[in-house]
Amino acid sequence: MQTATLEVTPRNLGTKNELGRMRKNGEVPAVLYGRHIENSIKLSFSARTFSRLLSSFGKSSLITFESKDSGLNGRSALIKEIQKDCINDMFVHVDLLEVTQGEKIHTTVSIEFVGTPVGTKEGGVVDYQKRELDIECLPTDIPNHLVLNIEKMQLNDVMHVSDIVLPEGVKIMEDANLSVVSVRIVKEKAPSVEGVEPSLVGEEGEEGVAAAAAAPAAEKTAEKADKAEKTEKSKKD
Repeated sequence: MQTATLEVTPRNLGTKNELGRMRKNGEVPAVLYGRHIENSIKLSFSARTFSRLLSSFGKSSLITFESKDSGLNGRSALIKEIQKDCINDMFVHVDLLEVTQGEKIHTTVSIEFVGTPVGTKEGGVVDYQKRELDIECLPTDIPNHLVLNIEKMQLNDVMHVSDIVLPEGVKIMEDANLSVVSVRIVKEKAPSVEGVEPSLVGEEGEEGVAAAAAAPAAEKTAEKADKAEKTEKSKKD
């Protein structure tokens, strides 16, 4: 897997205002925790540098710290969570999980779907049920992504977790029978007819639609006939 380096600096707990100023100055507050860390370690790093790291290496990359602080320098971590401001897209906070060489870890990696299913030429639509999976492996064995070739998929075909060829040393922590992707026909909605319940369309076919549409007209005709009969009767009386 690809390993990225990130220059980090230890920081104090900080108040809400102090953290706000830190973000405005282009720094991202973060926290490092892990199996061998009794109390989480608070640190920060450049938002611009972190953004370039994500673009080049991805969220699943292993990060090695560079720092003037001996307690941080040389440590390795994985990104567990990134919080961003939904309005200005600014990094708000990052959670980092320390990893130790030789110890297996659980992490999440994305699935890269290769090819275009032949079933799409017959009107099928690709339906992705999973785009990432939980895995277990050594930190050095973390793949950048998992690959699944879907070129040969026909209409109504389904591929499962078990169809993914795994790199050596990697184990998927999800059900092998879990559906990952399928190719299916999207059913068109039946045309709506004014005054007709949707359930009638498709159940009775065109005849059902015609009968239902004609029902209001039949009721009006019956009403007119009834009025005419009453009028005629009143004349005779």
